[in-house]
Amino acid sequence: MHNKERSGDEPILRPADFVKYCCKAANRRLVENTSLFLCYDDDQFRAMVMDLARRRRISKRIGNVALLKNSPVVLVGRFGIGAPAVVAQCEELIACGTRRIISLGTAASMTGEIGVGDVVVCEKAFSEEGTSGHYVPGREVFGATQHLADEIYAHLNKQGVRCKMGSAWTTDAPYRETARKRNAFLAKDASVVEMEASALYMLATYRKVEALSVFVVGDSIAGSTWEPHFKDKQVRMQLKIIGQRLLDFLISKPLSPLS
Repeated sequence: MHNKERSGDEPILRPADFVKYCCKAANRRLVENTSLFLCYDDDQFRAMVMDLARRRRISKRIGNVALLKNSPVVLVGRFGIGAPAVVAQCEELIACGTRRIISLGTAASMTGEIGVGDVVVCEKAFSEEGTSGHYVPGREVFGATQHLADEIYAHLNKQGVRCKMGSAWTTDAPYRETARKRNAFLAKDASVVEMEASALYMLATYRKVEALSVFVVGDSIAGSTWEPHFKDKQVRMQLKIIGQRLLDFLISKPLSPLS
């Protein structure tokens, strides 16, 4: 699944070992579920699950994982935030058969050219999180699966959702987002800051699966003070619309399990 580790660098605990020990039933059920939709916002995840259940589109719930009926897509939420959380969750699901991952969350704008409620398809992410270095030491930039970014960008715009291609600064430390760091990453062409994308892209490259992150801008650090808008009607509506559009995309383009 990834480049061969040097002798002595092999992990003692592998994702497949954990799944086999803790989630045997889930592993059997998820083997044909090749596409994963990650939902970082707890309220959005609950709303999506409730809507799918009302329409009888869920075949099974396994903890925070909802399996869609007659589809290889699973919806996952309520697993935490940040690089360690998303990588641990995805490692386990990749071990079960996931080969394509799309995530939706919020990000903070770092420039006045991107406003609250704007939608950003993330082509690449600059890593200032600690998880990626345990897999790929010394690398700063990780990219999305390009064809997936292009397809989602076209799909959303075709559906009437105006979105932008962009790059993200990924950090573990939201309370250390300083003006100096912001300006340094702006100079590298990052336009938003968030907590997961670089680690997700790193893992996808490492495990040879596809991945893409999409953001709705929910706050801003473009000025001298933080401006939060997570609860604004515009942001909540965009999350709802984009979530449904991304889920529809995954359902309409199924991936078959590997033989």
